[in-house]
Amino acid sequence: MANTKRSPAGVGGRQSEIQAKIPNLIEQAIIVTDTDGIVTYMNPYAEQLYGWNAEDALGRAISEVCVSEGSDGKAAAAEWAARAKKRWSGELLVQRRDGTSFLASVVQTPVSDASGSPCWVMAVSSDITDTRCAATELSESEERFRAAAEGSLDALFILTCERDKAGAVTDFVFTDLNARAEQQLGIPRAEVIGRSVLKVPPMNRMGGFFDKCVQVYETGRVLDEDYAVPSAKGPPSWWHHQVIPLADGVAISNRDITEKKLGEERIATQLQHVAALRAIDYAIAGSLDMRLTLNVVTEQALIQLGADAIAILLLAPNSLALTYAAGRGFRTRAIEQSRLLLGEGLASKAVLERQLVHVHNPPRSLELARAPLLETEGFVEYYAAPLTAKGEVVGVMEVFHRAAFTADEAWRTFLETLAGQTAVAVDSARLFEDLQRSNMDLSLAYDATIEGWSRALDLRDKETEGHTRRVTEMTERVARAMGIGEPEIAHMRRGALLHDIGKMGVPDTILFKPAALTDEEWLVMRKHPQFAFAMLAPIDFLRPALDIPYCHHEKWDGTGYPRGLKGEQIPLAARLFAVIDVWDALSSDRPYRKAWSETKVTKHIKSQSGTAFDPRAVDVFLQVIDEMAGERAPELWDSVRTAPVVQR
Repeated sequence: MANTKRSPAGVGGRQSEIQAKIPNLIEQAIIVTDTDGIVTYMNPYAEQLYGWNAEDALGRAISEVCVSEGSDGKAAAAEWAARAKKRWSGELLVQRRDGTSFLASVVQTPVSDASGSPCWVMAVSSDITDTRCAATELSESEERFRAAAEGSLDALFILTCERDKAGAVTDFVFTDLNARAEQQLGIPRAEVIGRSVLKVPPMNRMGGFFDKCVQVYETGRVLDEDYAVPSAKGPPSWWHHQVIPLADGVAISNRDITEKKLGEERIATQLQHVAALRAIDYAIAGSLDMRLTLNVVTEQALIQLGADAIAILLLAPNSLALTYAAGRGFRTRAIEQSRLLLGEGLASKAVLERQLVHVHNPPRSLELARAPLLETEGFVEYYAAPLTAKGEVVGVMEVFHRAAFTADEAWRTFLETLAGQTAVAVDSARLFEDLQRSNMDLSLAYDATIEGWSRALDLRDKETEGHTRRVTEMTERVARAMGIGEPEIAHMRRGALLHDIGKMGVPDTILFKPAALTDEEWLVMRKHPQFAFAMLAPIDFLRPALDIPYCHHEKWDGTGYPRGLKGEQIPLAARLFAVIDVWDALSSDRPYRKAWSETKVTKHIKSQSGTAFDPRAVDVFLQVIDEMAGERAPELWDSVRTAPVVQR
């Protein structure tokens, strides 16, 4: 712009007059012009703001010193002249002398002389660029926050605190909420704003919620928790909420976590179900006692199914009746009398249809046999699940409720799974019982065979009749006195019955020779333990019984036969039996001598302790003999001494 600076008449005097009236240190830019728009005064702050010093600015047109961005000099002068006639305020984008711009807030006021005629114009301005930017940013931030709040998955509420004259909190009033909050409450926003938190459901049903808001507001501490929100209808919902203190109230952020909670409950229930099934598995694996296993099943079923009573009825093999096997939760023991023929009652329906049966208020007409039970117990819901194993129904699990109950799919699935596990337990127990029965039958058959062999030996050798029975009975008695377990005693019994089985391999000419045997004949006779081993070892069932037939002629000092074993190398069963075998032989009559007296036999056995016999075996044997004497059993001793025995 061309330099239009001029020195109007009286400018210096006017300058002095203005300087006297207007402070130079005011923190606003002040520019004074005459009515033609010529600058007559500029304070220091204006010099700084516009980039002009006063000496250069005075006498210039205002449109040159204070240039509005985007307008030419003539237009600026016209605008100034138009505004000089009356007070004006507004915002202008102004250029500094160096070409930079700023946003100015301007107040332009005409000043009149004493006669009332306009004499000059004063413009007061300030830089509001930063303030306007901050306001713009704040507005944009608020818009962004509002957009974020409206799009949030959380329900957001703003509550303002109300106090009484004493300063105590009396209420919290809704002043704002987002769309999610409106949806969560189920009440239009317009009906919520301005209302008390104590009057807006469901918050007015949340016990202690108002007190928690007061606590947050007064302490300044954020509250963060899960909250069960009561519902007017149905189960409660769950909110995770934060209550945040504000200067004049609180902000609340709520998130509906009902599905999350239900999911956690489902997971917890499933884990409980898995634990229950595992407990049943342990019961099946740890014990094949059906009663114990079914007790575990009914206990777990009662807890996990939330039932009032559980009963298990079993279908006996080759039977057409369901019979009570286990139960829990009943007020009386009437259920234990349950015996339903197939075709009777609801339980048999589950068996015949092979599927879950549910009846609400089970009709007494269908349960004639158990009508009194249903009446007394007060059951209103009945479920029956068939117990199916390997394609065969083995029984029924009955579930009873005394209050109305609607089963969901997960509950039904678990009941069917539980029924399947129970069926496996029943089937396993029955298989084990069958196996036990078969093993017992087989064991009895073996023992009968062994006793038959023993009698055959006695029949073959009349002189030893009764010997095997006596030594077998005494062996069992002495073994028990030594604390030997019954399974081992069973093997010792079989060994005693077969102790002379090897003599079947000895020729009759040697075995029944009335005269003394030659050395060669003794060599053959002493092979009978080896014959016994050869006969019995191939039989697995009799292998544990071999110790007596094979080793009962071994001696403690190692001078026995067939292997010359010494001391504890000799099996314990053989050491015990050796004493008993000699005792029976010496106590029995022989063709060439009478039986020894009890005292003489005892003395002889004591004398052989440590040489022929194990000292400990001798001690226990003599203790048993003393006990027998105390029991006054002369018939046993008489039967021993009258039976002819040839000991070889």
